[in-house]
Amino acid sequence: MVKYSSKDFACLYVYFDYAEQRQQTYEKLLADLLCQLLRLRDHVTPEVEAVYDNLTANGIPPGPDEYLDMIKSEIKTFAQVFIVVDALDECLDEPPEHTAINFVRAMDQLPKRARILFTSRPMTTINDRIKADRKISVRTNINDLTAYFENRINNNESLKKLVEKGTQKNPRFFQNAVDTIIARSQGIFLLAQLHVASLASKRTLEDLELGIVELHTDLDAVYAKALGQIQHQAKWKRDLAIKVLNWLVYAERPLSLDELIHALGVNEADNELHRDRLLTEQDITLACAGIVLADPDRRTVSLTHHTAVEYLRNSGILQESQSYLATTCLVYICFDDFSAALHNLEERDDRLKQYPFLRYAVDYWGNHVARGVRDAVSQLAWNFLTNTKKLESAFQVMSGFPFRQESDVTGLHIAAYFGLTALVQEGFRNRGQLFAINAATRSGETALHWAARYRQTRFLQLLVDEDADLNLTDNIRSRNQSALHRAVANRDADSVKVLLESRRCELHRPDAHNWTPLRWAAAQGHGSLVKLLLSHGARVDDADTDGWTALRWAVRRDHMHVAKILISAGADVESPLGGDQDGRTFLQWVASEGRDPLVRLLVKRGVDVDAADERGWTALRWAVEYGRGTAARLLLQGGASLSKTDIHGFAPLHAAVQRWSPAGGGGAQLSLLRMLFEQQQQQQQQQHRSRTAGVNARTRNGFTPLHIAALHGYTPVVWLLLEKRADPTKQDSTGCTPLHCAAAGDHVDVSELLLASQRGGTRLARVVDNEMRTALHAAASGGSQAMVRVLLDGGALPIIDVRDYEGYTPLHLAVKKQYLDVVSCLVKGRANVNMVDDRGRTVLHSAMDDGNMGIIKALLAAENVDPTIKDAKGLTAWDVAKRRGLDMKVLERKVNDKETPTCMKAAQ
Repeated sequence: MVKYSSKDFACLYVYFDYAEQRQQTYEKLLADLLCQLLRLRDHVTPEVEAVYDNLTANGIPPGPDEYLDMIKSEIKTFAQVFIVVDALDECLDEPPEHTAINFVRAMDQLPKRARILFTSRPMTTINDRIKADRKISVRTNINDLTAYFENRINNNESLKKLVEKGTQKNPRFFQNAVDTIIARSQGIFLLAQLHVASLASKRTLEDLELGIVELHTDLDAVYAKALGQIQHQAKWKRDLAIKVLNWLVYAERPLSLDELIHALGVNEADNELHRDRLLTEQDITLACAGIVLADPDRRTVSLTHHTAVEYLRNSGILQESQSYLATTCLVYICFDDFSAALHNLEERDDRLKQYPFLRYAVDYWGNHVARGVRDAVSQLAWNFLTNTKKLESAFQVMSGFPFRQESDVTGLHIAAYFGLTALVQEGFRNRGQLFAINAATRSGETALHWAARYRQTRFLQLLVDEDADLNLTDNIRSRNQSALHRAVANRDADSVKVLLESRRCELHRPDAHNWTPLRWAAAQGHGSLVKLLLSHGARVDDADTDGWTALRWAVRRDHMHVAKILISAGADVESPLGGDQDGRTFLQWVASEGRDPLVRLLVKRGVDVDAADERGWTALRWAVEYGRGTAARLLLQGGASLSKTDIHGFAPLHAAVQRWSPAGGGGAQLSLLRMLFEQQQQQQQQQHRSRTAGVNARTRNGFTPLHIAALHGYTPVVWLLLEKRADPTKQDSTGCTPLHCAAAGDHVDVSELLLASQRGGTRLARVVDNEMRTALHAAASGGSQAMVRVLLDGGALPIIDVRDYEGYTPLHLAVKKQYLDVVSCLVKGRANVNMVDDRGRTVLHSAMDDGNMGIIKALLAAENVDPTIKDAKGLTAWDVAKRRGLDMKVLERKVNDKETPTCMKAAQ
């Protein structure tokens, strides 16, 4: 890491915790890794920006695949990324989630610059899937255990006193204890940890000594011993331990010490909290025989190790756990102190501070009820759901942004959130339908919306059976979605199937963005949902407000498998795309996007490859325009014509030359050009046309590909075109040759190639355009001394004094634009300085008019310069100088720097 700056590398961390298995989902793990990466940058990659834009514009949340793609794109912006994954063995690896397997697979797909360190206990099913470069086995040693034991003693006053008492009795007491723990732990730190935790619960030296002697070498035996101690305690103490273990084993998330203390202080008949019943952390740990740890400073409480969870679940000691937990939550929620609604955040925060268990109780009571409870608990839950005041008060402190922003929530909404199907079903059957089944919250969401949003399929089925309106939409800004929209957006195939099989859903109802459920499914790449919607009658070609169909969204999001499903279902691939300003067909669009599998599929299905859009562009032209070489080859193999031109007369070859750029993958573009030439020759042979017809094809302005390449200075392309027998003498509609174009653009290398070509040479330099200008005129007008020299050396010397339609020679243009270097070069090349334009003016007239002493001096140094020549107004160059107010003395001094010609003296 030392060799990288902080901007070059990233360190990411993933900590698995057995107690949070249900919260640490595969999707959340990927989202957390992405967040860690994004915090290290002040900008994001286009992939992340695209997903964010889609989320804000359409409310489409990213799925696991999109999270993984974004992580990959962000990692590529770093030189090295280090990822530490701790306690992989504590990650959930059960169906249907298979979080651990999916996570390991995802890590294996990351770019090579990501280096990953896993820590895990030996686990055959997961560890075998890790493609490790190196594995290190870590085991405890005597020094580790000694240090751990000393630390535990020093942090536990009662144990410290017992050890000191034992040491007074026997100086080797401490060392003997450590030796015994090490021997009974068999090198397994977990056993050592449990042994020390068990000994820490002892209260007399005699109990401590006996505990050391009875230490087991088997993990299950350690737990069995602890449970045996619990069973043999006084009843109140045993009952307390059972309650504690219930919470630590079956709570939906880890409880804090304060939350657990409040939960233990609740009795079924309570209507208020009795604070005199609240226990201490010592009461809790003493009752649990060393298998529970409490930290009074950090206010945490937990089992000594997560392996105790499975043991306790299978031990039979914990009975009707969900009923006990649900009852405690409901009794706590319904305290009289919570009857009044909260008015502001300050009141809410104060209530949560005074009653720390309240947040857990309102967040998770329904989870415990949903897992099956006694009838009495079900009645308690039903009473709560039908008590509007209690419900409103509880809802105000629920976790999560959606809840804090919502109001008018009914008991049916809450039941849908938790999936309390059996409870509501029983309530409807025995107590009547006490809820308005289509009642909506402030956001316009019914209980059906909530069942779809929170993936409660069985509850959703119940609402469908109870004749809920399936087509109501919410009024959330920028959404306006039905329950079917919500289920599709959630990728919940089971809920979608329930809604569709009811035959009451409006499949084509659009949301605020005019998106139907089919477009949602296609955009998210869910082929199974797309098939399901199509099988129930979804219209495959419905478009949104921008004219985009499900097929276009599938392609844009790179979901090729979905696109193939839609095409097989009859999606229109021939008509112009809706909302496309160019009037492109689907084939033209996918060709421009480089979606090669779809190009191949459409060509194979016989789609018209030469269909043109409003600009006359075919699919081949679009492929060439965007440098899609593979797509272009597929189209040509499918019979696409290379002679088809657009409204400006541009053929694909013209376009390929025009878009060539050395900065944009010049080599690949040259390969594309070569491929076009090869295909063109084959087509010309088949059509019995000249082999050079294509390479010299003209646009409406008369441009050949060589004109375009010369104009832009694309030397490699010019070389290739000349190799393919392009004619450099061809003239465009203005009479310009490629040499004119190269000279105007100051492309010296290109000009040299053209002049040296077999069809070029000296005659090319003498060609005039429609304004009677040669390439030398263009070079002189552009001010390029190097270009002027190349042209003079390449054959332009004999026509150095050719006049254009205004009578200007190249020298006139250079003087007019005050290019001293060019003027000097032309003068040395023996350009005639006495040539007059259509107004009878020589170059010296123009120089005097401009007052450029450098140019004047260069011209006066020329042989045979005649300043006495009069223009159409009868003025000599000297007259012009006087009229322009030039300092005659300075001029004379400049002139006299060299020997003044006789004609100049006469003029003076």
